[in-house]
Amino acid sequence: MKIVEADKILERLKTAGCDVEETVLRLTNDREFYIHLLTVFYQERSWENLMEAMDQRDYGAAFQAAHMLKGSVTTLGLMPVFGNLGDLLDDLRVFQPQTQDSQIRESQDFNHERNEQYVRSQENCPEKQPVSGDRESLLLARYGVFCRDIDKLRDIFE
Repeated sequence: MKIVEADKILERLKTAGCDVEETVLRLTNDREFYIHLLTVFYQERSWENLMEAMDQRDYGAAFQAAHMLKGSVTTLGLMPVFGNLGDLLDDLRVFQPQTQDSQIRESQDFNHERNEQYVRSQENCPEKQPVSGDRESLLLARYGVFCRDIDKLRDIFE
């Protein structure tokens, strides 16, 4: 696989809604460093850890992988490409061991309501619809959207 030249990648990121200039500024205004980080991110394919864990339904490992991926995606300004990643991470959090922390319970209640809104918003999009209203089905539906996000990333870099 050949990665396209840096200027094309940056232009494609802009087209996808990424604020390239703002991200470069955050990275000490070093464009070459940003391009290096993007290239390393793409070549390392850290999202494959998340995909493997999801395919095995190992939601603990998937949560860890998604959490690490979100940090990289945020640092690199790629959230417009991975817009679904935050929701996927929230859904995976529900499958983590329960804690007594009331803030986490409140967050889960909020996320459950947001998940229900998401399910209702996907009524006319069969490939996004969960098979049932349960949380795992919603999680798997969001994972499907994440897989399409990976395709968008490939389009940007190849």
